[in-house]
Amino acid sequence: EAPLHYRGGVTTGVGTTLDMNAAGEVSFRVGYSPSPVDIVIDVEGYFDGQASDSTFTSLATRLYDSRTDGAKTPIPAGGSLEVQVAGVDGLPAAGSELAGVTMNVAALNDPAAATTGFFRVYPSDEPEPSLSQVNYHLGGDIVSNVIVVRPGAVDGKVIVKNVSASPAHVTIDSQGWFTNAHLLAPASGNNGAASGERAAASMVGRSLNDALKTSWNPTNGNTV
Repeated sequence: EAPLHYRGGVTTGVGTTLDMNAAGEVSFRVGYSPSPVDIVIDVEGYFDGQASDSTFTSLATRLYDSRTDGAKTPIPAGGSLEVQVAGVDGLPAAGSELAGVTMNVAALNDPAAATTGFFRVYPSDEPEPSLSQVNYHLGGDIVSNVIVVRPGAVDGKVIVKNVSASPAHVTIDSQGWFTNAHLLAPASGNNGAASGERAAASMVGRSLNDALKTSWNPTNGNTV
């Protein structure tokens, strides 16, 4: 399996759902590369394996395109954009039953931009997290990532933050949604960091190549 393909000298992010072994660990390995790479892992949530009435409904539709919707302008440098997700194009209305929406978020960097940047996408009723979800490169770069985000329980919106010195357009496409009558609040790790926060129990630098792999325990943030 190859859940992440990356380009040389470019920060690349990907959303993926991984199973853990009996010890609660997942492993990462670089393949087909003569050069080592650094890795950053952000936890956005988890499935607990408990029996529940949660369901997933597939729905492919474009929710938002900043080039054609709203003010038809890109997200300003360092700016944020509220996007209505719940109740749009077949998605359920806002409420506690809407546990999360699987969406493909694309960043379209200005062709004249000389800076890189990234998007943060998070519920409108939660604080801005410290992670990055869509990392884009220099002018004219178009990069997308598949993520799962819960719209705000009251207004049904998500917030897209453009962390960059240059403006960038965004498109958001729905792939479907989860329902769950027993949606849990963000979990906290041993160090007090909640799901969606970059802080880890141990910040241990690891450089991977095609001859080495590292294992990581997401329940406590420790590299093992």
